[in-house]
Amino acid sequence: MKLIATGCLLTGALVIASAQSVNPIAPKKGAYALDFMASYSKPQDADATTSFSINPLFFVTDNIAIGVPITWQHQSGFDQSTIGAEGRFYFASMGNSQLKPFVGASYAVGHTTGDPSITTWGLEGGAHYFVANNVAVTGTVNWAQNRQAGVNENGFSINFGFTIFFAGSH
Repeated sequence: MKLIATGCLLTGALVIASAQSVNPIAPKKGAYALDFMASYSKPQDADATTSFSINPLFFVTDNIAIGVPITWQHQSGFDQSTIGAEGRFYFASMGNSQLKPFVGASYAVGHTTGDPSITTWGLEGGAHYFVANNVAVTGTVNWAQNRQAGVNENGFSINFGFTIFFAGSH
């Protein structure tokens, strides 16, 4: 995990250092992107969780993207894989064309070996900060409710990663 985090930070630093004039290619209708995230969270009354995810996104309008997040999580000797659906709404650039803030909602189903399936729905707020025309450093703040075997559990996480954007059709 430290190697991945260090690689992400070094890549981000190199891109920031080399970026002269950034003209982001997204969010725009027809564009698509790949979010790569790593996170650490401490749910209410539970063990800490480390996770890695990839989220392919497609922009159906200039402000709305849909995604299919896929996640692997590790928690005290248990591994879990999930797949879900996500929607995001992107706000105006707030005077800075490199900053693209968004809010979103998601639903996912996961499986942990030896345990019943878990369902999760959540809300997020975040932003992409473009360091190149098609690369952004991405951060999110998430709240989620997990349901497994009739038990609901709330959780909060802060995630950091990067996103690669592709122009798609215009």
